[in-house]
Amino acid sequence: MSISKEFAHFIATLRYEDIPEEAHEQAAFCLLDAVGNMIAGADSIGAKYPGLSLLFENGTRESSIIGGAKTSARGASFVNAVMARSLDLDDGHRFAMGHPGSVLIPVALSISEHLHLSGREMIAAIVAAYEIYARSGSVINPRAYSDLGFESTGICGAIASAALIAKCRGMDEDTTSHALGIAASFSGGLIEYQNDGSHGKYLCPALAGTMGFQATDLALGGFTGPVNIFEGKHGFFHAHGTDCTTETVLNGLGSYFGILDTYFKIHCCMRGLHASIDSLLTLTETHGIMPNMVEKITVKTTPFVKRLDKAYPTTLQEAQSNLPFVLITALLYGKVDKKSLLNALENDAVRTMKSMVSIVLDEDVCRYWEANPSHWGASRIEILLKDGKLFAAWTPIARGEKEYPLSRAQLIEKFMTLVQETSFYDTKERVANNTLDIGQCSDVADFMHILSE
Repeated sequence: MSISKEFAHFIATLRYEDIPEEAHEQAAFCLLDAVGNMIAGADSIGAKYPGLSLLFENGTRESSIIGGAKTSARGASFVNAVMARSLDLDDGHRFAMGHPGSVLIPVALSISEHLHLSGREMIAAIVAAYEIYARSGSVINPRAYSDLGFESTGICGAIASAALIAKCRGMDEDTTSHALGIAASFSGGLIEYQNDGSHGKYLCPALAGTMGFQATDLALGGFTGPVNIFEGKHGFFHAHGTDCTTETVLNGLGSYFGILDTYFKIHCCMRGLHASIDSLLTLTETHGIMPNMVEKITVKTTPFVKRLDKAYPTTLQEAQSNLPFVLITALLYGKVDKKSLLNALENDAVRTMKSMVSIVLDEDVCRYWEANPSHWGASRIEILLKDGKLFAAWTPIARGEKEYPLSRAQLIEKFMTLVQETSFYDTKERVANNTLDIGQCSDVADFMHILSE
């Protein structure tokens, strides 16, 4: 049986009762994290982009835009995805790379609200979709991302979105397989936006979700997708530079759930910068290092991180992919969030201090990365003080991964921080509680009522 057929069988037959409690809990955490990002992103530059008005379909009131009115399920998913991605604090997957939550949670909320599904039905669809994202992305990465420039959020997100919508619509295995084939055939996304801070970062999850809607609509309308779309000679895996066996892709399907490998961010920037930020903050907090004490900061790292050694940024989006800039921001403000990054962009001292940071390729770190390819953000930070003292810290994996997880309390604290300056501040406890208890919700439309006008 082909990979798409096996995936389709898994999607169509997965029940909430088949999913272990830890995966239920992780899905609720992913939902909480995405909702927080959508609320906080509602007034971001991405969410306000005028082109979004083109997505509104007059007279269609199927699903809710977070903090706003109703539009089509597809339109609501698009706008909410832009919001979810705009702060660069959305969840991610170290092995598959990219950001499944900013694609899949907006899709899940919009289609579940439109179809009046229960919270348990939505959770089952979310877990199934994260699984397809994790398996399709883990096979092709890190090569597809690092060497070829493919954005997993877009290419894997489109396939996983089709899986999620097919599950929510109750599509049979054959039609689901065709939807996966169509989505995989026409999925897209490139990471060139990282070099100029353009809006590709915002649009990637939104367009991936749109492809999920299109693929399932087409499959339900009788259009077919390639049966061997994943493993075929001109299929998805070959196109993204990967040779694999069917057994590799399907091993453990239904017994281990890829959603458990999802990470959660604490720094408002690209994930490849996080390990270095963690190291710097560990050193400054442990040794009481103040900015005026520092002579030089050296980052010993991999080519994946070295590429983020860039010229001085001019926009928030550029700043979020600039390692020297975020390290100086962390040194000055003790954190890397939207406010500190914006303040740093307006702080003339940052431009001068940026020259203190040196990013170098290190043979030992590169050898470690070759042996541990999923540890692409690994780095060793050295801080030389003006008095000659030298402090160093090694961080192979950033905080928020399953090896160094954020606790339930920390994830709730992150949510509260995200919404504290929004119109949801007064109802933040209610929103958080309802989100984490989504499995008890009989109709997702009722849940969405508290997130819209």
